[in-house]
Amino acid sequence: MKYTVKQAPESKVEIEFEMPADEFQEYVEKATKELGKDVSVKGFRPGHAPDQAVKQNVGSENVLMQAAQLAVNASYIEAATKEKLEVVEQPNIEVLKLAPQNPFLFRATVTLVPKITLSDYKVIAATCVRKEVKVEDDEVNKTLDWIRESRKGKEDKVPELTDEFASSLGNFKNVEELKKSILDGLEQEKKTQETQRLRQEILDKIAKDSKMDIPQALVEREKDSMLQNIKTGVQSTLNTKFEDYLTQTKKTEQELRDSFTKEAEGRVRNSLVLRAVSKEENLTPSTQEIEEEINNTLKRYPSKEEAKKTVDLARLREYTEVVLINEKTLKFLEDLAK
Repeated sequence: MKYTVKQAPESKVEIEFEMPADEFQEYVEKATKELGKDVSVKGFRPGHAPDQAVKQNVGSENVLMQAAQLAVNASYIEAATKEKLEVVEQPNIEVLKLAPQNPFLFRATVTLVPKITLSDYKVIAATCVRKEVKVEDDEVNKTLDWIRESRKGKEDKVPELTDEFASSLGNFKNVEELKKSILDGLEQEKKTQETQRLRQEILDKIAKDSKMDIPQALVEREKDSMLQNIKTGVQSTLNTKFEDYLTQTKKTEQELRDSFTKEAEGRVRNSLVLRAVSKEENLTPSTQEIEEEINNTLKRYPSKEEAKKTVDLARLREYTEVVLINEKTLKFLEDLAK
């Protein structure tokens, strides 16, 4: 098999393949055997019929198409691996020549992770400032009032704030311990929010000063993801049908999806920045860290058997690794801030 790689616009490459007739014939034979497993030919057990009988039964054209599919998959994976192509989506395949006893010619067009020229991310991160987190007494009191309101009794009476009431809410000896618990909780929540704000600020600033060509395919995929999250959230959180949500917002599904364009572009830019920084700093999780996180995810299921039925472990591992890499990278940048 021979192939040539050509650069194309929008971070794409075109790979043109030429497979000699004798090599392609091997895939024809593989395709015939695969199709023959499900073919019933009189006088033969399933999977044991002669190749010619199988071809007559399923049609030579179907055998040829199956052979082409097998050849494309094997050839593309081999070329992409050899060329170390970092692809972001499945390739678009165009068959150029497919005929019996002839070389098989096809073209694969694929979008790559774009090249990015990072800004001086360490300097930029160091200019960002973490804001001081403070919880006011009024915030604690408002939370206490909300708790008391939610604990109204049968007589619709708000309970008094006493040590006995505090004890009824958990392992609190008195009102002061309850207030301290609320204070700590609010403080932790604010710290988490500030960490998220700081990380977002750092990423946005680095992305703004970095140079990259964003493939439209990545933006479209992000818009699809955002749309799916809206659909899921509307159903689970608002308990509303998506169609009713569209009616309330006075938008069509396409209009809603199109409204995500700017945000999707920003998310893609930040994602590419994170990826580039993680590579630059060689920030990767250990095998043990990945395994621990996967196990934590699987614990959410009633049993291992149930998890195996529901979860694609290969995809879970891939997803987990990306999440851990992003977290390490964000923590690295966050630690550079003042």
